[in-house]
Amino acid sequence: MRQRVDMTLDPSQPHPAVSLKRRMLAGGAWVFFGKGVTVLCTLVNEALLARMLGQEGYGVYVIAFSLVSVASVVAQLGLHHAAVRFVAESLGLSQPGRARETLRLVYRWAVVGGVCVFVVMIAGPGALLVERLWDAPELAASIGSLAVWSVLISFQVITSESFRGFKDLRFAALFGGAVTGVLNVSLLTLIYLGWGHTTIGVVIRVIVVAAALSLGIGLLVLYRLHAGKLPVERGSLSNAELFDVAAPLWAIVVVNNMLAHADRWILGAFLTKAEVGIYGAAARLVLLVSQPLILINLLVPPYIAELYAKGEKRRLEKILRQTAALAGIPAILILFAFIFFGGPILGTFYPDAYSAGATILAILSVSKVVNVLTGSSGITMAMTGHQHILMRIAVGVSGMSIVLCYFVAQRFGSIGVAIVVSAGSSVVFLLQWLATKKYTGIWTHPAIPSIEQLKNLFR
Repeated sequence: MRQRVDMTLDPSQPHPAVSLKRRMLAGGAWVFFGKGVTVLCTLVNEALLARMLGQEGYGVYVIAFSLVSVASVVAQLGLHHAAVRFVAESLGLSQPGRARETLRLVYRWAVVGGVCVFVVMIAGPGALLVERLWDAPELAASIGSLAVWSVLISFQVITSESFRGFKDLRFAALFGGAVTGVLNVSLLTLIYLGWGHTTIGVVIRVIVVAAALSLGIGLLVLYRLHAGKLPVERGSLSNAELFDVAAPLWAIVVVNNMLAHADRWILGAFLTKAEVGIYGAAARLVLLVSQPLILINLLVPPYIAELYAKGEKRRLEKILRQTAALAGIPAILILFAFIFFGGPILGTFYPDAYSAGATILAILSVSKVVNVLTGSSGITMAMTGHQHILMRIAVGVSGMSIVLCYFVAQRFGSIGVAIVVSAGSSVVFLLQWLATKKYTGIWTHPAIPSIEQLKNLFR
């Protein structure tokens, strides 16, 4: 029977499984390249800043980066996930006009979100945080630049995810951080070679220039290659439909980002800027552990939306579990390196004083490995319409973790905060993994493939 079915296929058309594998492999190469460039630029950027700003100045930068990261997520309104979901879904269902309408609504609301965040940062909580909680006059003087930086990052993420919805992983990778990273490192290197030291205000302005250039090019390419070629179909997607997906995902991402950065905010209120800098250096470096899964999560979202919409759950689970296995091996190797050689590794990227963060690096790495070993569970829930469940998990667990961080920081310092953050994140990942199986019927943890299966995955 199997032979008879195969013989009826039109030989002029690629087999669906083969076509998907080829698309994923080609896209994966671009994702790997783009993320590799971004990670490399991030490491070089951190190494330069730690030397150019000094320990206290780098601690101030860590706080500034945390503030901008959370503010940019607030400005996105969850629209980046909605863009991937609706664009990929619409194109998969042969509704190109709906895909264009998605982009029109997404960017219209992105402007609203950006304006609101800009105003709040320069006239509200943003200014109060830097002036009173963190006692950072350098940041207070640059609050306008910080607000612009936040808005630019929000648009950059939305633009990158719009490319991903079109399955154009090439430009999603380039404009998701690679171009900005190269521009940023190039400008900072010139300053380092010419002057050696600089101020936090100059650094922020350099980053704003790099982000603005990258965003401008990205928007032009998106319109020329994709959005401008789609038919106009007003009313094919409503604001209610858009925010039914975007709003809960927005809550999830905001809460998760607050958990990811609240540790530095809280430590900034109780510890010296130098101590915050050491913690921040470890927290930035630990992202290397989860990079393999991040690469997978940048690759699979449009395929999750497409295959789930077609009801191909078993095929989707196979892809998710095999790609999770590929991500798990390097993540565990990096974890062991950080546990046993954390001090020397920190001392390689940063000045020698930062080696004191070795214990923090090891503790934070544990939750990243849990993330990798539970696979792409969160993104699977988001792309299959179960964002409300994700929101409840994120708000409940992350909220408790943030409260605990506040009390632990005063008594146990950075080590105690690292333990709370690592434990809280691990619980979130485990609950997402279990919820994915319950609500979609799909497991996302690694399935150790045979050599033959690995060959077939990329054939």
